Parts: sequence; structure tokens; C-alpha cells
Amino acid sequence: TIEGNQFKLNLYNNKLFTENEKQQLIVLTSAIKRIEFLNEGKKAAVFQAGFPRVDKQRWNSFYQVLAEGNAKLLKYIHYTFSDRMQYGQGVTFKLEPQFYFYVFANNQMHPIKKVDDLALLFPDWINEVKGYIIREGLKIKKETDLIKIVSFYNSLALLNKKEQRP
Repeated sequence: TIEGNQFKLNLYNNKLFTENEKQQLIVLTSAIKRIEFLNEGKKAAVFQAGFPRVDKQRWNSFYQVLAEGNAKLLKYIHYTFSDRMQYGQGVTFKLEPQFYFYVFANNQMHPIKKVDDLALLFPDWINEVKGYIIREGLKIKKETDLIKIVSFYNSLALLNKKEQRP
């Protein structure tokens, strides 16, 4: 654990930077599993690596952790870079983010593209999760709704663990 340093996470190339004593940027080459960015002493964003490979991501790809518990809701941010020549204006460059959502549960990465992807991940609670989605009018395309759904599932899983304890 390193505290008090200034870090920069470049999501375009998945590199973590810090400054040396001469205020020069240096790349951290050792494997970093988790980094928490704080704002006024409170967690502002958490990024984590070390998950199983999925799609084009590797084990050292950073994901933003949006919800934690029995299941983790993760957001992978991929940037595409394009350039375009416009008449009379020269070349314009564009860097656009693309967002991909996954749930890490049972030591596996599960891509989330539709409501059924989420509901099928939680077979023990499928009726409760589907009912919650319908009752709350949640949409799979909204990040805040995904957070609510996974947090709801995690609360059910936590309740179930407490009930099973002697």
C-alpha cells in the first residue's frame, strides 16, 4: 500500500504513472492490483486489475469498480483514436471513450449487454432481481441503473449469508 503519492492512470494504454523527486513522470512497471483515487479523503474512484481475460482485455487491464460484494460490477474504458482531414482546417484528432460493463462473480468475467445477462448471473435470485428491475424501471444502458441492480443482488446475497450463520 502506497499512500500520499500523486498517481495518474492512463486508460488509453493502461499505464500507471507517478512523479519522482524531480517532478518527472515515471511509469510504474510492477504489477499493480488496485488503486483508489481519493477526493478530500473519500473514495472518488477505484480501479482494479488482475481479473481473468475477457474479450480483448488482459490480466493487467484496469477496470473501474462500480459495485463490490458477492458480485463486482466493472467498467472497462477503451479509447479509440481517429484523425480526420477537413478541407481548409487541416487534420483534427479525436479520442473517444467506449464503455464495456462486466460482472465478476464466481471467479469469472461476464459481459453485460442485456437485462437477461444480469438476471441469469443470479440464478438463486432471478425472480427478485427481475422484479426489482421492473418495479424500479431500470435500464441496462444506464450505468447508475447497473450499479443499483448489482448492489441489490449483493444485498440479497449478504442477507442470505447472515441467515445461514448459526
